[in-house]
Amino acid sequence: MAFLPLLVAVVTLVATAMFVSLGVLADRRERQRQLNHHATDIVRVLQQSWSQYEVKALWLQSAGCDQRLNITYSEYYHVYQRLADEACQNANCVRRITQEERDQREQETRAFLEKHADQVPTDYVYRGITGLEPDPNGTELVIKERSEQPVYYTVRWIAPITPNIEGLECDIYSSPIRRATVDQALETQGSALSGRLELVQKVGGVSGYSVLLMHAGV
Repeated sequence: MAFLPLLVAVVTLVATAMFVSLGVLADRRERQRQLNHHATDIVRVLQQSWSQYEVKALWLQSAGCDQRLNITYSEYYHVYQRLADEACQNANCVRRITQEERDQREQETRAFLEKHADQVPTDYVYRGITGLEPDPNGTELVIKERSEQPVYYTVRWIAPITPNIEGLECDIYSSPIRRATVDQALETQGSALSGRLELVQKVGGVSGYSVLLMHAGV
């Protein structure tokens, strides 16, 4: 019969299409399984890294911000050295002070810089408490001597000192992103992660960017 070869051809074509379709579906399922497995591994690694990061930050926070411990900067720096890695490249201790306490804090910082002069760049000039202030010649905010404020959240200690010296005694509350993170940490009495921000310190005149993990002090 003339239609028989045509029928066989059609049946063969349909069968081939079905097998190809089943193969594509099986391959798709296998790829989806591998993707899910890979994604699960990535999430697990991120969760472990974040947990380790938080623990390190809490140790540094306790060492530098718990005034009951009354530790020295050398002791604080020793804690930082034990914990530092690629994820935690620098650490700082931020203290809240009032306008009435500003003069005393600046005197303490000058004494601190004299004591650790071997770690301070020779061209560095301490300007007192600094912060982001309106640029009189433009519309942007620039780092300069901080105007009078009811309260300041200044970087009391920073480790290591040399590459981060410009951040010392900077009022992080003058930065909208940092201010929001400080408020969140104080409100929750837990950890708070900032959005992406430009760092105060520069390397070779080039700005760096990072995120900050903050914890409420004791």
